Amino acid sequence: MAPSETPAPQTGRLLRNATFVRLWVAGAMTNAMRWLEILVSSLFVFEASGSALTVAVVTMMRSLPMLIAGATVGAIAEALDRKRLLLMGQGLNALGACSILLLGMSGSLAVWHFALASLASGMVWATDMAVRRRMIGESAGEQDVARSIALDSITNNTTRMLGPILGGIAFQTLGVSGAYAVATAGHLASIAVAIGLAHRQEVRELVLRGIPTAIVEAARFARGKALLRSVLITTVIMNAFGFSYTTVLPAWGEVSFKASPTTVGLLASAEPFGALIGAFFLVSGQVKMRPALLFLIGSTSFMLLLAAAASMPLVPLAWICLALGGLGTAAFGAMQTTLVILNAPPESRSRVLGLVTTCIGMGPFGVLLVGALADRFGPVAGLATMGLTGAALMILLRQRDAR
Repeated sequence: MAPSETPAPQTGRLLRNATFVRLWVAGAMTNAMRWLEILVSSLFVFEASGSALTVAVVTMMRSLPMLIAGATVGAIAEALDRKRLLLMGQGLNALGACSILLLGMSGSLAVWHFALASLASGMVWATDMAVRRRMIGESAGEQDVARSIALDSITNNTTRMLGPILGGIAFQTLGVSGAYAVATAGHLASIAVAIGLAHRQEVRELVLRGIPTAIVEAARFARGKALLRSVLITTVIMNAFGFSYTTVLPAWGEVSFKASPTTVGLLASAEPFGALIGAFFLVSGQVKMRPALLFLIGSTSFMLLLAAAASMPLVPLAWICLALGGLGTAAFGAMQTTLVILNAPPESRSRVLGLVTTCIGMGPFGVLLVGALADRFGPVAGLATMGLTGAALMILLRQRDAR
């Protein structure tokens, strides 16, 4: 940043960038509906099955495509038109939400319907890093890439906070069909915003047989660069041991606090609220720590505070712990994409971001593990175990990188 520049003018420059704004707003709408759907589906499945593990399996279906197809999507996004890929994904989101809406209205909803809808939504989610987030960073230009990702993180965290609250209220007052009517409308609105964005990209022929080679080349590049290697490993740890906590929120709320669906939604909003505050600090330019160190410290602090939240006897205390942990996830979320865009060459960015998406896809293993631990030992023990294990792994990673 030049001495004469301040964060406000830089942010204003981004907000005058029509392409950035459309990508930003469309992402906010899609993410809000995604988190609404995650909570509503968890509440329905838990009521229908009474099993935290069943909820975990349904939730896992949303993350599974990231593991299976994340790297492949990254290679595809290097060649095909990313705006078209974005709009195709938004259309699939709308179709999935509308299907649940119609099934709910007909009275024929079953748990497997939510598993299938989660899988379809996960296929779209697997494209976000290599498609929309790359477009966000590149639309801003290298001088504003970190700020653009931080602004996108603000909306991501806002939607993660408001989406579950809206989902809990909608489920409790409108039922599952009403909640998915809201989701369908939100997805259609995101299409309306994104369809008019200006996007220029060199499109080349997609050679399917060349995809494995392209993925291997990106993996070798990331492995050979310590900073990118750390991003990938940290992403695995955070998604397997950290963010999987959302799976057992209904069970934790009922066992520990006798919580209503709305209260479960409030608990789900705590960490995103803290992340929102943290993202504002990042956008303001007041955080002077090196990006890589901020990335690792933020991730570790979230794990420790997740374990602390699990032992809290009252909802407000648990909410505070999760909110403080959100300050750490803000650093993780903003620096994750920023570090890749700044350290990977343009011809490899989507492929490396695809690898990041694959690492995010490791979350299903954590989802199954925390669900199994919650069913066997109770949700409190399950959450505490996951948080402490994740923190220990982050500390080991930091020690290894320091050598």
